[in-house]
Amino acid sequence: MAAPDARNIDYDYTGSGKTKPTHGATRVTDLLRSITAQYERAGNFKHKMRFLIGIQLDILDDFHDRLRGSLEAYQSITSAVGRTLHGVTKEQLAALEGTGALETLCKVYGSSDHVVNTLKDWSNEDLFVTLWDELQTRAKPGNEPAEIAGDMSYEEVKDRTSTETVTLLPFDVMCKMFISEFRYHFMSDKPTSKPEALGTHCFPWFLATIEKWEDFFRDNLGHMLAAKLKDTPAANNTVYIDPVCAFVTTMLPVLREKVHTVVADAVNVPTFLSSLIGQLMTFDDNVRARFSYDGGNSEDGWA
Repeated sequence: MAAPDARNIDYDYTGSGKTKPTHGATRVTDLLRSITAQYERAGNFKHKMRFLIGIQLDILDDFHDRLRGSLEAYQSITSAVGRTLHGVTKEQLAALEGTGALETLCKVYGSSDHVVNTLKDWSNEDLFVTLWDELQTRAKPGNEPAEIAGDMSYEEVKDRTSTETVTLLPFDVMCKMFISEFRYHFMSDKPTSKPEALGTHCFPWFLATIEKWEDFFRDNLGHMLAAKLKDTPAANNTVYIDPVCAFVTTMLPVLREKVHTVVADAVNVPTFLSSLIGQLMTFDDNVRARFSYDGGNSEDGWA
């Protein structure tokens, strides 16, 4: 992962996916595969779990941190919030000229997509199916905690294998970037945070941001969401399966937070409250019409 070309896209990669990973990503999966080969013939369950939890998961965690770091670095030099807080050098700006910014995202997306698909393939292999079944058996009530995996107790194994982490996929991280920018513009001490600016600045920014990234999300994240949600109840829900609707869904909580704050001020000013209701209805119509957003309710729409 620390090799000079680790962050370069491996254009010679011939996998079945639609994306190209970085050299670092392919080396990570190669390393994980070689480690598996070292312990898969061992008869001792606890020995296998030690390799899986103590070595392979550490490697995945390290690579995940690198991917997240790349996205955070991208955010710091491309968003207004990041540039204000951290500044940006001429060299960093030059690296993002032309297709540089898109290439940065493609590196993270291609790498995470490669790792996720590889892990999905492995999850169906006999070794890992057997390990999972054995782990479930040992974790049943009545078994002693120390029997789970060597000297690792039930709680230690649970914490190591079941803790919720940020997804490797760039979708959530990208949305966090936009949420941070929203808060910077509309929930701070800036003039655009004033209640009167909700309809003139906040709503237009929200719609323009979704529209600006609409094509990117559809072209690059649609198949990812389809694969992730396949055979789940969410597979037929547009707010999850459609990447742009998923983007809107992710952004709405912070917008609602802003609207509730404005409404609290508006209740004491009847003329402003009346104007605000009209602005909300117009915004509602725009979201429905421009992005086919129904809030997960195809019959009644969203409110």
